[in-house]
Amino acid sequence: MLGVLALGSCASAPVAEDYVLPPHASVAGKTLGEYAAEWWQWSLSIPLDESPVKDLTGEKCASGQIGEVWFLAGTYENVPISRRCTVPQGRHIFFPVINMVYWRPPQRPVSCEAVQDAAALNNDRLSTIQLSIDGRDIPEMRAHREKSPGCFDVFARVSKQVKAPPGYPAASDGYWIMLKPLPAGKHTIHFHAQYDRPGSPFGNLTQDVSYEIEITPR
Repeated sequence: MLGVLALGSCASAPVAEDYVLPPHASVAGKTLGEYAAEWWQWSLSIPLDESPVKDLTGEKCASGQIGEVWFLAGTYENVPISRRCTVPQGRHIFFPVINMVYWRPPQRPVSCEAVQDAAALNNDRLSTIQLSIDGRDIPEMRAHREKSPGCFDVFARVSKQVKAPPGYPAASDGYWIMLKPLPAGKHTIHFHAQYDRPGSPFGNLTQDVSYEIEITPR
């Protein structure tokens, strides 16, 4: 009898993939594509010396966070990065495994369709993609491709004190994950992905980021 009870308890306990929302889900009335646009507005509104994307340790993880969805950063580096981050309990967690954004070049007007096509180009050449949460691989990662709806102003959150270049039209395209709020305690998130860019002078673009996340009661 005890063995049966223990088995039932294990079977009903959440596992890593139970925390991953399905592709094209909505949270608080917004689609994941809309959050992708907001993620870019968040990341580009923060000065480089405070940027969670440029940060190598996780020290800047809390920079610019607002609302009930916590953004985790990718990296500008093409090498593995490890970070530690504290997140308040009850927050959804949203991050790109790999993605692109493209916006209007200065002094050269372009259409919304043109920037959407540019943002999609590398994502049409995805080579590898992997995500693990608490050591468990998440399946069917290629289904998690999300595009920002229409076009947006990528510099919409930049301080009015800073003169930003024109940020519209902009578009994002990539592989994004939204997690349900994780239980209090320590968790690990690791993601790795690569675009195959034959002939590019910059080589293949890679993201390889590990997070140690501590979820703390509010």
